[in-house]
Amino acid sequence: MDIEKPERTGSSTAAIKGNPITPREREALILTAVGLNCRQIADKMKIANQTVKNHRSNAYIKLDVYSAFHAIALLMVTDQGFYDEVKQSLTNGSHHA
Repeated sequence: MDIEKPERTGSSTAAIKGNPITPREREALILTAVGLNCRQIADKMKIANQTVKNHRSNAYIKLDVYSAFHAIALLMVTDQGFYDEVKQSLTNGSHHA
C-alpha cells in the first residue's frame, strides 16, 4: 500500500492565520524549539509521549511543513508572539523539564 504525501505548496502568514495551530500544538512546538525532547515535553505538558507527536504532526499539516525544524523556522519569522515566547522561555529557564 503506497501512501502518498499531500502536495505541499509552501506557507504564508495568511495561510497560517486561516488554519491556526491550537494552543497545545503551539506549546509543543515552543518546547521543541527550546530543546526539549518528546519525553521531556510530555512530562512538562502532563500528556502521553504519543500525544506530543500527534500535536506536532497536526501542526506540521496546518503549517504545510514536514518537520519540527521547518515549523519552528516558519513560526519564528512569521509569528512575533511565537518568537517572543521561545525567547522568554530560554531567558527565564522555564523550558527545563
